[in-house]
Formats: sequence, C-alpha cells, structure tokens
Amino acid sequence: MKKIRQKSESIQNNRKSNVRSYSKELEFLRSSAVAELRLRGYEHMAIEKPIERQDGRLVYVKVHAEGGDGLPSVAVECFTEVSGSVSRRAGELREALPGHSIILVFPEKLAPKAANYADCGDEVWLVSSDGEVKCYAGDDVEGLKTHLRNKLLRRALQARVEIKELMREYERVRENLKTFSKGVLYTQKPLRDLFVVAAKLVLGDKLYPELADIPFLGPYHDKVISDVKRLRELREKISEKIVEVADEILKIETEFRVKRCEGSEGKPVYRVEQARWDISPKRPFVPSLEYLAKTYLTGGLDDIKRCLELQDSRQPADGIHSYIMDEVIEEIRRRTEKSKSAKREKRQADKPTANIQGEYITVPRKTLEKMLEKIVKIEESLDELREVL
Repeated sequence: MKKIRQKSESIQNNRKSNVRSYSKELEFLRSSAVAELRLRGYEHMAIEKPIERQDGRLVYVKVHAEGGDGLPSVAVECFTEVSGSVSRRAGELREALPGHSIILVFPEKLAPKAANYADCGDEVWLVSSDGEVKCYAGDDVEGLKTHLRNKLLRRALQARVEIKELMREYERVRENLKTFSKGVLYTQKPLRDLFVVAAKLVLGDKLYPELADIPFLGPYHDKVISDVKRLRELREKISEKIVEVADEILKIETEFRVKRCEGSEGKPVYRVEQARWDISPKRPFVPSLEYLAKTYLTGGLDDIKRCLELQDSRQPADGIHSYIMDEVIEEIRRRTEKSKSAKREKRQADKPTANIQGEYITVPRKTLEKMLEKIVKIEESLDELREVL
C-alpha cells in the first residue's frame, strides 16, 4: 500500500513538473491538437496522462482521448524538432497503448523533415502559427514533403489572379518603354554629333569641346519619363501581393513579419520586424536561398537563377529603367552579332578555296556544284569511250 501511494505521488509530481517545463511552442502545439480533437467529436481527454508499460515504467501521453461512437482512442505526441526520438516515442506509445491511433504533431515548418517519420504514426498533424491544423495520413509522405510548397502556391496563384489586369498593363507599358528606349539609343549619339557639326559651322577654327556639348532632351524623352512613372505606380500595386506571399513564408519559417511603412516622398517602404520576442528561434533568422528554393519552388534554384544574376549586378539606386535598358542593349548586341555572323558566312561561301580540317575537306557549295558537273561530264565521256572500244 505504501508503494502504491508513493507511486501515485510520483505520478502527480512528474506530471506537474513536466507541464511546467514545457516551452510555449510545445504548449501551443498541444492546445492546437486538443482543439482539433474537439472538432472531431472527442469529449473525454486527458493531458499528460501517465500510462504504465509492461516493464513497469511510466509513459506520459501529451494528450489522450477516449474513443466511442465510432471514434478510436488516440494518443497524441507533440514535437518541436525532428530527430530519432520521434520513432522511439511512437514505439513507446504503441507498446503501452495497443489498439490506439497514434498521432504525431509538428509545427508546419518541419513538414519536409517530418515526412521521414510519417510511417511512425497513424496520422501526422501540422500546426500553423495561427493554430490551424492540417492532418495527413501516416503513409502520405509526398503530401508532407510538398505541404509548404502547395500552401504557398495556392496563395501565390490567388495573388496572380488578383493582379491579372495590372500585369497586362505593366507588360504593355514595359514593351512600349523598350521600344522608345531603343529610340533613345539610336538617336542620342547622332544628335550629339549633329550639335558638334553645327558648332564647327558656327565657331569655325575656334571650336571648343565644351561649346559643342549642348544639353538637350531627345524626341522620346517625355514618353520614356511618362512610361517609367506609370511602371512605378503599377509596381507598387503588384509589389503588395508579392510581399504578402513573402510574409507568409516569414510567418512559417521565422518570427519576422513584413510591415508597410511610408518612406520618403510618400513612397511605400516594407520593413521587416520581429513579431514575437518570447521565442528564440533555433534555426537561422532567415533560411538560406538553397532551403527556400528547394522547399517552395518546383524547379529549385534554376527557377530564379536569371533573376538573381540581374539583381546581383545592380546597385541599390538602380531603378526600373535600368533593367529595361539592359534588355534593349542585349537585344541590339545579339542582333548585331547575328548580322556579323551572317556576313561572315556569306563571305566564306563566296570563297573558292577549300578548308582542310583533319581528315575532312570542306569546300563552298558553288565550288562543289561545279566540281560535280565536271565529274558528270568526265563520266559521260568515259561511257562513250567504252562503247567505241
């Protein structure tokens, strides 16, 4: 009797000390799991219920719910990190509570890692920072691996629909700006040269460079300025949706959130702030690019490689027009190289000389055709000679 009383007191003391020692994150997971069980119809639940194993040791179940009316009895275990302890803990619960449904609960940011232990439980629950619970069957490894990507993709597609008309106008104005920017490139130098010629005519032998350097605005100046202004207005509206999706990622992965503020000249500026100071994150404040690309993008880093290269090549002060001017210059460069290549090929084709490369000889097409004609005539002459003989 004394042993039973001591054991009972030990259970109560262990239970109290365990509850007190839990982190706020673990408490949050447990309370979210209890709320989900209530939604499923469970009425009788126990927190930190001690269960005696066959070897006499006690197992404390984070949440235990009695089944009935078609509901199975369940044992819930919560984890704030993923390690080998997941499988060990699930094994202990199965041994101590045969016939129970084992539910493993994780923060949703651990979904890809939790997929490695999906078969340890009958169900795996993922809890968002808002307390929303997403339930997966224990064998749904692919669902767990792609949970974060699919969640963000749904939000991104919704944002894409919301900015559909804005993007149409943005693309139209951007294409117009590219056209007028080409006009700027094609006219700027000739107009500057024009003023030099005019200065020579006016000044004669007294031609000073600074007098020939006339400040002027080209014929496309006003249109370029107008289009750039409109693109900036459209970018602000489109950026709001992009930032909303970025904020969703921060909300999942970190304790940071994005807040819109008014910057200089009334332009919006997005400030990243710490939303909660009571939790010290165990992973880096902001996940690496490799992790973000692997987790949230179907094609990984290849999906954004070109965009990153362009961003890295720019100064912070560079604006929208600098991106477009780079594209215009690149298009002109490619067109020029293509034209030069075509001219080289034509000159090469007109040359009557053969080109010897290793065991092969290449000759221009026209030369080859003439050679073949001569060969045909020679063969005809030989045939006639054979008939005579």
